[in-house]
Amino acid sequence: MTDQKAHAELLGAMRLDNVARCFEHLRDAGASTVADLAAAVGLSRPAVSKRIPDLIALGLVREEAPLQKRGQSTGRPASRYAVRDDSGAVVGVDLGRHTNRIVVANLNGAVVDRADFPEDHTLPIARRLERLRAQVADLLGRNGELGDLRAVGAAIPGRPDGDGLMTLSMVFPEWNGVNVREALEGVFGVPVALENDLNAAALAENRLGGAPADMVLALVWHQVASGILTDGALQRGRHGAAGDLYRLRSTHRDDFRERWPSMPEFRASVAAAEDGDPAELALLEQFAAAAGEQLAHLVVAIDPETLLLYGEAVESELVCSLVERATAHAVLTPAGTRIERARLGAAAPALGVTMVALEHLSARIFGEGHAAFRLLDARRAQ
Repeated sequence: MTDQKAHAELLGAMRLDNVARCFEHLRDAGASTVADLAAAVGLSRPAVSKRIPDLIALGLVREEAPLQKRGQSTGRPASRYAVRDDSGAVVGVDLGRHTNRIVVANLNGAVVDRADFPEDHTLPIARRLERLRAQVADLLGRNGELGDLRAVGAAIPGRPDGDGLMTLSMVFPEWNGVNVREALEGVFGVPVALENDLNAAALAENRLGGAPADMVLALVWHQVASGILTDGALQRGRHGAAGDLYRLRSTHRDDFRERWPSMPEFRASVAAAEDGDPAELALLEQFAAAAGEQLAHLVVAIDPETLLLYGEAVESELVCSLVERATAHAVLTPAGTRIERARLGAAAPALGVTMVALEHLSARIFGEGHAAFRLLDARRAQ
């Protein structure tokens, strides 16, 4: 690389950095003058004045009517700039076996809408994607003031590689070997950020749910799978399957699947146990013991600050307490790991991939290392 080219790239990076800083201030503080921006981001007024046209050209910022200050009788009021309400939308979708959960966010970092759509897992991939496109279009249609769709995040039960190729999905085995990212980008016509659903849920629990940066989020069902964070970063493992205990042989998995093929049957057992049925309670204790043994392996191997129990099975106070006790019992020496239920519930994967999609969009516009777009307000998703 020549010195001239390196210098040009450095100037370009500095320019994008300044543009990002100006946008972040407008996002957080609202309408501001050039003087306000200069003071807030530590740039000169001429430097800010040069960056405002960049933000306008990107469709992110608009000029507002000047604000006449009280007592000001002479001189032209300073122009103000604000983030456009129609600067664009980012969508996060959680592709589940029976439900598509969809979140819509604006570039100010707020969730503005969400919806759950029943889904038929027996449909071929092409048909499911057609239905997903219609579902997203429905949500965007009722939020047309946001502007164009800029990016999509997709959470899927399985392990996609870095290129978007599904390497292993137990829930959607027909998707194995399919480049899911390319398929989704073909449907939506915008860049797609793809992530495993439990990894996405772990990110959301950490950044939005108050979970610590060293944690394991574990789905408790017929067998355990998990998302792992260390210092706030996802731990994927060499082959992208870290924490997937469902890959282990289990003497109980087939029995549990036969007894509880889906959640309605499991909820019926829980209701019976809560009403005092000793046989159903014994079955749930067996379920909790098997889950606790697997969860104990995660606790001992990873030593997280917190183990979050996740999934519909542990929404029951009875089942959650049984699993907590079984996990603690399976660890011979106390590790200090807290065991508690995840806070965000079923919304977590869609929120997590919405965050990822916003961050990827920020990197594409402003360069790597910038998080000008990030999810700040997820209350509408709860």
